Amino acid sequence: GVFALQDALGLVSKGAVKDRLTTWYAQFEADAAIRIGREIATDGYTILHTELFGENTADDLELYLNLNETLGLSPIPDVLLELLLEEEPAYLELSYWLDNGGLLQLGLVVPNPSVRLVRRLSLALDEGGNADLAAFEGTLGRSGPDQLLLARRSSGLVLELHYR
Repeated sequence: GVFALQDALGLVSKGAVKDRLTTWYAQFEADAAIRIGREIATDGYTILHTELFGENTADDLELYLNLNETLGLSPIPDVLLELLLEEEPAYLELSYWLDNGGLLQLGLVVPNPSVRLVRRLSLALDEGGNADLAAFEGTLGRSGPDQLLLARRSSGLVLELHYR
């Protein structure tokens, strides 16, 4: 669904990250969140997704890099962003995990990624290798995910594949 960004940000704890996000989105007149969630079992972080609003993938990645600069974060390495640029997905989403202490995760979501992109990112990140991924997908009877998340957490880079 689509949610008012102001309402979505209202679910985020007050602090510098929320203030910077509010200011960053306002400069682009962005006003929509496309996914909101809440983790309630442990620390209770908020999950927020917004669509990037560039004209193309290159613009979207520039916006992502600008956001990282605004937040004082290290972005996903260029070599991985170049793989996304080569893919030219129809659109990209920003994905946040935010808690009382600030930002836990910032990443990019690729809906309907190509098998080629999934394999290349898997190899680049050595996430169990393609053999493990092929066995996993074979068990599911699927040949690719419906969604890919490439993110940076305090523990490092993460590649999540989501199947429906």
